[in-house]
Amino acid sequence: MNCLKKQLLIISFALIVAIAIFLIFGSSIYINQIFFIINAFLGIFGLVSILISEALTPPNNAYTCCGNLATLGSSGLILISLLAIIIEAYAYTSVISLILAGNFFFLVLMLGGIWCYLNLRNHCHRNYYC
Repeated sequence: MNCLKKQLLIISFALIVAIAIFLIFGSSIYINQIFFIINAFLGIFGLVSILISEALTPPNNAYTCCGNLATLGSSGLILISLLAIIIEAYAYTSVISLILAGNFFFLVLMLGGIWCYLNLRNHCHRNYYC
């Protein structure tokens, strides 16, 4: 499977998860602020781990194929979690549901990007070329 297909698969799966979360939790829900704080820390951890991995290993195309999805997912998760922390007390339920769906979109994008990145990294290490 080439790089574009992997990226589209990860993005489409993240969109399906986000739409499912929005449809499931579209009614009135209460989400504690701790959930968004934990997600912000998960985003920071994902971003730092990708950057350290890329800095300590020799260059190859694993980052350009999947690492950019993980970086985008981590950065988006941090930003949308901080947005949720700031506006949670003032927002309507529909806005919180959209933010929750966006949060899960970026979380799945980050985890899918990290999985794809590590899979390609392992493939490059096994075959000694990439």
